[in-house]
Amino acid sequence: MKTEELNSALADLRSTDADRRGNALGRLGFSRDKRALPHVIRVLRDRNEAPSVRGDAAESLKDWRGRKAMRTLVECSAEPSADVRFWCVFALGQGWVGRRNEPLVVTRALEARLEDRELPWGCTWWPVGLEALAMLQGSRRSRLPLASMFNHKMQQTLRDPLGNRDQWQWVRCYVDARHDHHAYDALFQHASQVIRGAGHNPDEFGWYDSMIDARKDR
Repeated sequence: MKTEELNSALADLRSTDADRRGNALGRLGFSRDKRALPHVIRVLRDRNEAPSVRGDAAESLKDWRGRKAMRTLVECSAEPSADVRFWCVFALGQGWVGRRNEPLVVTRALEARLEDRELPWGCTWWPVGLEALAMLQGSRRSRLPLASMFNHKMQQTLRDPLGNRDQWQWVRCYVDARHDHHAYDALFQHASQVIRGAGHNPDEFGWYDSMIDARKDR
């Protein structure tokens, strides 16, 4: 990253506009410039920062695979904010799971989130625990029956999509990532028909209503 580009992004991190700060974090993450790493970590650790921006910081750290980034993500994966936890889980999975030297501390941090049912504040996402389950696929260190757990969640949602609406978008995102995804084709088509029959668009089903219900239950 050129120095002037780095300085521009760092200046945007001081903006009063959250979207502008989030955009700057994306640029810094894509650059993988080591000079930017302390600034991204600072944003992620800042509890006075907007949770969405802290989530952007967490997401961007997947592109730095050093120990500082990893340990910060592990620590913040247990934060009170679901937005922060969700994106820490995503970054840990993308950056470290499945590698030959997959750190056990990463594996354990993700396993600790498997029962996390809270939703991040965003209409297109799903509970933190489901993201942790998806990110653990391919783990070299976990001793949990991950394939069976993943299959159970898939089957649970596909057989009763209306009763598991907060899991539907997760299924849509990750069903094709399975090497055996064709085994789900018939169930997926049937579930989509059930959703349409209930008056919903399968592409959007489960976004807003599950998020609102989760906030009511808090």
